[in-house]
Amino acid sequence: MAMTPRAAGFDLPAALPTAEDRRHAITGEHDFILQVLATDLDAFNDVVMKRLLRIPCVRDVHSSIVLNTVKRSVRIPLTGVRPQ
Repeated sequence: MAMTPRAAGFDLPAALPTAEDRRHAITGEHDFILQVLATDLDAFNDVVMKRLLRIPCVRDVHSSIVLNTVKRSVRIPLTGVRPQ
């Protein structure tokens, strides 16, 4: 999702109180990644069309839909990391 310069200080959680599961500010072409959980395509369409695209500083939205989860892990390898 790309946002206009007015996005500085924008409170994404307030704009999407129930739709998002995870959000990340990122570098590169886009400003944020939202992981949205929706019950079906109609529900996802509502999130994009009725919520995201109505936020004044949202310039555009690119979406991808997971077809199949190949591997899911929450482990982070910390081998060789020393506590400070």
